[in-house]
Amino acid sequence: MGSLGGAAYVAEVQQAATVTDALSVVQSGLEDTSVFFYGALLSAFQAYVGRENAAAVPTGTSDTIALLKLLAFNTVADVAATSDGVKTLLAQNPCLTGKLQLLSLLTLFSQHTLTPDGMCLSYGDVERALGIHGTVSVQRTVLHAVQQRLCVARLNERERQMRVYAYESRNVAPEDVARLKERVAQWTDYAEAHLRDIQSSCARCVLGK
Repeated sequence: MGSLGGAAYVAEVQQAATVTDALSVVQSGLEDTSVFFYGALLSAFQAYVGRENAAAVPTGTSDTIALLKLLAFNTVADVAATSDGVKTLLAQNPCLTGKLQLLSLLTLFSQHTLTPDGMCLSYGDVERALGIHGTVSVQRTVLHAVQQRLCVARLNERERQMRVYAYESRNVAPEDVARLKERVAQWTDYAEAHLRDIQSSCARCVLGK
């Protein structure tokens, strides 16, 4: 997922001389038609901004961060709840709305079970999830996703269905990360305690000899 995740932009943000430079890199990453996954760029930019004096942070930076969050974790259904600033950024760069539609398509895929034979979805499923209408719009969106290597799918025009054989997973939501970290911490504590028990038992065995 290196290019899809904009690894080069992440590195540039981390090495930026000023927050203005970092913001410029983020904007370039947003405009890059080959980048779709923004979790790493969001994390890098938030970390950079967090180290800066508030007075040095350019106006509108919060809207850019909110836009990155939208692209990283949400779908087209969440656009209505965003700030006017985010809506303006989307209006200024129509390709971002297209990206969000493709990301919403991946979210739709993740809500269904992928079997060895793939998964079957109707055009209506796609229309409702992406807020689009008509066979042509659905086909165009799915073909775009295939062209961008976001999924492997086949369209059935007669049945108005699509079969998905593979797809890229979106970044997990923040709450999922928190739960994962909690589980890792619990298992780490368990492993360390278990290791101490083993070491103690081995020590007793050595002393017994």
